Amino acid sequence: MPVVLALIDHTKFNNNNDFVKLCDLDYLDYVITDRPISDDTILQALKENRVNIIYKKLGGIYRTK
Repeated sequence: MPVVLALIDHTKFNNNNDFVKLCDLDYLDYVITDRPISDDTILQALKENRVNIIYKKLGGIYRTK
């Protein structure tokens, strides 16, 4: 099965008007973003759908457990 990634910059998590549905969350394996996601509702939905979150910052990669 292919691994499905979504590369989403942090601004898309802070403004509901800019967020576009690409697919159901249970289809995703990873979300890669540039800053921690501060919206608890989005974080919970990602966790419930077992989506791994990777934060890519300058100088390193930080993964959630």
